[in-house]
Amino acid sequence: MIKSISYSQEEIIKDIITLHNNGAPIQCDATYSKGVFWKNIGRPPLTFDLAPQDEQTIKADCRHLPLEDNSIESLIIDLPFVIGSGPSLLEEKEGRNITSTRFSQFSNPQTLYETYSDSIKEAHRLLKPNGILIFKYQ
Repeated sequence: MIKSISYSQEEIIKDIITLHNNGAPIQCDATYSKGVFWKNIGRPPLTFDLAPQDEQTIKADCRHLPLEDNSIESLIIDLPFVIGSGPSLLEEKEGRNITSTRFSQFSNPQTLYETYSDSIKEAHRLLKPNGILIFKYQ
């Protein structure tokens, strides 16, 4: 059964695969990082990241992926959502700046918006007609 709400990103992605991708696995993750939420779903065959965490992931910017136009059936983008700058981010205190330490961050809202927009344009270039884009953000 697919619920109309979930707090589990894994469950949401599985439901998207079932409902919108005919049960087929997601073909490409443009922002793979460590691939944490793929553990129980199955790693996409194509994984990219600005700072790859393993040997299988290709170093690439999700705004300029080394793939042909209209070559992907399904794609997920999960960009950072933190906007921040300043000296407090440099302070190392236990339990502080956990998200900004684990992930990269944007220096201002304009950079975040431009990056989001550019990555969606790149997804449009890559996706086949009727392709699926999962754009994950907070």
